[in-house]
Amino acid sequence: MNGCSHLLRTADAKTIANNRTLLARYQDLLAQCPSAAAETPVQRSWRLKLEVDVARLHRLIATAPGQFVFPDGEDHASTYAHQPVSLL
Repeated sequence: MNGCSHLLRTADAKTIANNRTLLARYQDLLAQCPSAAAETPVQRSWRLKLEVDVARLHRLIATAPGQFVFPDGEDHASTYAHQPVSLL
C-alpha cells in the first residue's frame, strides 16, 4: 500500500481476512525490532517503513467498504503522470 488515491476498500471477506493477517504479521515484526538505541541505520529504516505500513493497514481496515482509503493521496494509477524533465 503506497497511499494511492485510487485504493478502494472492498467488502470481500477474503480480502478483509488477508489485510488483518498482514497487519498481524507486520505488528509481530515491529515487536521484534531492536530498541531505538540499539538499532542500526538499516534496522531503523526498516522499522520506520513497518510503522508506516501498519498505520496504512489500520486506516484500510477502518475505512467503510466502497470508500477510498486515501482520497487525498497521490495518483499512483496514472501511467501518464507528469515527470520532471532535465537536460542533465
